[in-house]
Amino acid sequence: GYDVIDYMAVNPDYGTLADLENLVAEAHKRKIRVILDFVPNHTSHYCPWFVEACKSAGSPYRDFYHFSQTAKPGWIAVPSGTTDWFYQGVFDRSMPDLNYGPAASCEQSGAFVALTDAAKFWVGKGVDGFRLDAVKHIYHSETSEENPRFLKMFYEDMNAYYKQKGHTDDFYMVGEVLSEYDKVAPYYKGLPALFEFSFWYRLEWGINNST
Repeated sequence: GYDVIDYMAVNPDYGTLADLENLVAEAHKRKIRVILDFVPNHTSHYCPWFVEACKSAGSPYRDFYHFSQTAKPGWIAVPSGTTDWFYQGVFDRSMPDLNYGPAASCEQSGAFVALTDAAKFWVGKGVDGFRLDAVKHIYHSETSEENPRFLKMFYEDMNAYYKQKGHTDDFYMVGEVLSEYDKVAPYYKGLPALFEFSFWYRLEWGINNST
């Protein structure tokens, strides 16, 4: 489920868009909020953005991804179209990495605009938050300011849109940073919530060792 083809569709295994809308409505009646998993780092290689990007170096989607004519370590040959090029897919060849350009101006990139449009689509359906996957990999520099800066822009954009929809509380957003607490802490500059893996690892050790 982490190789997204269509950011504005429900996986048929889970039902239809109407099913989701009904779920959100019924949850809200019971004062239950609904958050969705959201993947900002990469898409599926079947995503129309990537398919179009591969066809031509002049494609409007070309800048959505990282391409190179040099065979860099770990980069993958483009499967069709511009086959003399390579693309970056850190997790897997089926998951090409999105390219937002410099973090300081990422909100101006086509990929950022497309991603936030998709996110706003779900906010418009009543969703109250996102769990963001693999946020330390959006920019491949875990300890730099780039990822927190990107996340701050994304969160503030979503929170403002959420409130435009009439909500008085804040949009919820939690990031997955699979690292120790000292590496996770700087990400609070960008997001209001993060997974605390270090705490769980220590708790698990304490339970297993009766300590």
